[in-house]
Amino acid sequence: MAAHTRPAPYKFKEPMQKLFLETLEHTGEYTAAAASCGITRDAVWAHRQKHPDFQAKCDVALGKLHDAILRKIREGAMDGFEEERTDASGGVTKIRGKPSEKLLALWAKRQMKKEWAEKLEVEQTGTVQHEHTITIKLDTLTADQQRKARAFLESMSQDDDTETKAIDVEVVEE
Repeated sequence: MAAHTRPAPYKFKEPMQKLFLETLEHTGEYTAAAASCGITRDAVWAHRQKHPDFQAKCDVALGKLHDAILRKIREGAMDGFEEERTDASGGVTKIRGKPSEKLLALWAKRQMKKEWAEKLEVEQTGTVQHEHTITIKLDTLTADQQRKARAFLESMSQDDDTETKAIDVEVVEE
């Protein structure tokens, strides 16, 4: 019977880390970046936990991606996107589309939060009706508590205050 040997602990060395970080910067996905190195996402997370400097490098890579996305949003909002179109003869023409009003609004919300924040105002009119059901098991109360519970119920039934809503009370004597 052959003896089982454990593989040597996995080493996530600098060249592989560089490939991982480049892929992360372009995709923003840890799983895809890990797969580009032939390792699992869990292995990357374990490495991040043990090496705060690597975790910081991951944050920088994601920050670069976020900045690139914001630049593209600004470009599309202000200048429109450049597209390549191929004509029937195979010639390629670059054209710039018109600026996007939706992207402009998104950019404005990001850059001018106070002025462009979405505000929701709700006006409620009328009354809100609700009911309460109180179940009192008298056999679980002391004599003094029973007296107070009955006094409370009596006061509620005599209350003429329009703010007081209907209360359905069930007194259970077991």
